[in-house]
Amino acid sequence: MGAESNKSALAKLSLMIVIKIGGSAITDKGGFEKARKARIAEIAKVIAGAAEKGNEPLILVHGAGSFGHPQVIKYKIADGVRTKKQEIGFAKTHASVLKLSYLLMREFEKNGMKVCLFSPIHFILQEKGKIKEFDTLSIMRALEKKITPLLHGDVVFDTVLGGSVCSGDKVVSHLGRKAKRVIFITEVNGILDGKGKTIRKIGREDLEK
Repeated sequence: MGAESNKSALAKLSLMIVIKIGGSAITDKGGFEKARKARIAEIAKVIAGAAEKGNEPLILVHGAGSFGHPQVIKYKIADGVRTKKQEIGFAKTHASVLKLSYLLMREFEKNGMKVCLFSPIHFILQEKGKIKEFDTLSIMRALEKKITPLLHGDVVFDTVLGGSVCSGDKVVSHLGRKAKRVIFITEVNGILDGKGKTIRKIGREDLEK
C-alpha cells in the first residue's frame, strides 16, 4: 500500500472514538492467563449499548494483563528477540494475547456488535521498540463496512531488535493523535502521572510525549 493511501486513512481517524480497555480491568494480573469474565461481559454490554445509541465509529483496543506479560518475562523478550528461546517466547506471547482477544470478541458479538480482530503483529513494524510503520487502511475498510476493529497489545517485528513489545497503550497513543476522542476503561479513577495523581484531561500534545 502506498504512503498516500495510508495518509488518507489516518486523516479519517479524526471522526473516530478510540476506547482503551485496560488489561488490569479484564484480567487478574496476579494470575496466569486469568480473565475476569464477569467484568468482560459487563464492559462489552456497556460499550455495545453506547455503540447502538451513538453514530460515531469506534475502535477498541485492549491491554494484555495476565495474558502475554508472563511470557514476555519468562522468555526475556522485552529487549528483543535474538535467540531460539526468545523466538519461541515471541510466538507464545502472541498466542496468549489472542486467547483474551477471542474472549472479548465473543462477548461483543453476544451483545450484537460486529467486531473484527486486528492483531498489531500484522500491520505494525517497530524500530528499537518504537512504532516505525502503522498501516491503518484495513482498519478503515472495516469501519466503512460498519465493523468495529478490536486491537490489542502484542509483540511485533522490529527492524533492529528482531521483535519487540507493542503495548495497547502504545497503539492507543498512535491512534489517539488523530482520533476525535480517546476513552480509557481502567481499574483506577483516571490516568495517573508519575506522582500517582489523576490527570483530568489528556490532549493530543500529551499523546505525542
